[in-house]
Amino acid sequence: MIYTNDFKALSDIVNYLNKAEHDRKYFVEKCDIMFSSLETIIGLYIDYSIKENKLSDFARRQLESNRLSINNKFSETVNAILKYSEKNNLINSKAFKEIIYYNPLIMSDAVLEHKRYNPYNISQELRESASKTHKKLIDDYNSPRRKDEIIITSLCKLLYEVRSNIKHCGKTPHGPDLDKNNRDEEICKLIHPVLSEIIETLLSNPNDKLLLYGTLRSGKSNATILDSYRNNSKNVSIWGFIEIENELPYYTFSISSSQNEIQAELICSKELHNKFDKIDEFEGSNYRRIKVPFKNGNEVEIGNVYEKNFKRLSGSPS
Repeated sequence: MIYTNDFKALSDIVNYLNKAEHDRKYFVEKCDIMFSSLETIIGLYIDYSIKENKLSDFARRQLESNRLSINNKFSETVNAILKYSEKNNLINSKAFKEIIYYNPLIMSDAVLEHKRYNPYNISQELRESASKTHKKLIDDYNSPRRKDEIIITSLCKLLYEVRSNIKHCGKTPHGPDLDKNNRDEEICKLIHPVLSEIIETLLSNPNDKLLLYGTLRSGKSNATILDSYRNNSKNVSIWGFIEIENELPYYTFSISSSQNEIQAELICSKELHNKFDKIDEFEGSNYRRIKVPFKNGNEVEIGNVYEKNFKRLSGSPS
């Protein structure tokens, strides 16, 4: 990664993402864990930017006055890392437009609680006050002089408002907000694709990278399945250990095995993610696809690999 080679930090990030993908059912839980991975990414990038003097003028002034908030760090990170084309693709995506056209507007629980709201009778005035962040994003998007950086900044603020909302408990002076759980789940389902895309891009697109250690490697028995993606393959290292069961290799990622490097083949393609469903089906339920850090020369990056599915092999429900 251009902004870090910290194996431990990148391991924490992928562990969050793998847990969100495989171990959580509800979108509130998935997004909550994904925001934890995002906070780690933001911290790594801001530390790198400070060290390398790459902060924007606005962020530098905020830092000097001790006012560089997590919202500002978030937008600083996304605007700095995403290329112009990536910002444009995000803003023009179906997932982003669903946020723009979502109705009713997303409200801030902090504003509602500050106004000691009655969940059974929220006035129009309070709704408008609580939904200013979402309204600002819509206005920025619809502006005839719109700028991608401003839209991204407003999007980051709204996403972090959702992050804050799911931390609120829903207690009010008028009794519990019985609709809050359903509201949070619906909104988290709404933002999940955009949040996933942002994290994917901040991590240099790990879904374009697949790490092979077994029968799919060049020269092995099932290599032909991925031959069309093998033009720029290279040898890299992953961490963990491999067990042989029924003559098949099973990889397990382990941070405690960071000194145990395993040779793997890296294949890269922007079309690779379209093949994942078929590869998942080929690998079968004894394997699961996860993200792991890998060593590519002097850099540590993140890609996909097929790991032993302990739940399936132990007979536990997946």
